[in-house]
Amino acid sequence: MGAAAIPLMLAGTAASMYGGYRSSQSQAANQEYQAKIEKYNADIARRQAEIEGAQSAQRENLVRSRGRQVIAMQRAGMMEAGVGSVGSALDVHGASVVAAEVDALNVRYEGTLKRLSLLSDAAVKDANARMLKKSAKDTRSAGWISMFGTAAQGAGSAAYMSSTMPTKTPALGSSSTPYAGTNANLSMRAPLSSGGW
Repeated sequence: MGAAAIPLMLAGTAASMYGGYRSSQSQAANQEYQAKIEKYNADIARRQAEIEGAQSAQRENLVRSRGRQVIAMQRAGMMEAGVGSVGSALDVHGASVVAAEVDALNVRYEGTLKRLSLLSDAAVKDANARMLKKSAKDTRSAGWISMFGTAAQGAGSAAYMSSTMPTKTPALGSSSTPYAGTNANLSMRAPLSSGGW
């Protein structure tokens, strides 16, 4: 390998550094984008929870109002029939009051469950957003660390290669030649003036 290989090695190292850096930055940008989406979805879930809370209260009030209407109609029917509010008529009236209240409480309970589910969903999405932001930060840091690691590795390889390259061509028959010791006694001699060796 010649001296021309060192610049090529350094160029390859630089390209690898840049590619690793760009890849980590792209991955971090994607994680940040996903974090924004999760945060947005968490905000929507919280808003839906508020809306569900308000709608649940309205449904509960509507059920209570209808229950009062039914009870009032029952009472009017009993009075018109001359039954009054004694005995079994009183039992029917009491059961209607309890049923209306149970219906209203069921509506409240269902609304509370939906609201809490939405708030729980928002909390999970907020946690995901925080995790993705941290991952993006870690990915950016890892990109820089990887880039410097690649630079150090490339510089080390180039330095090693440079230190192992011969600085001048060794003479034939010297101990630094690859063939030293095989026929060390054979050496090139200048031809004699008579034309022989």
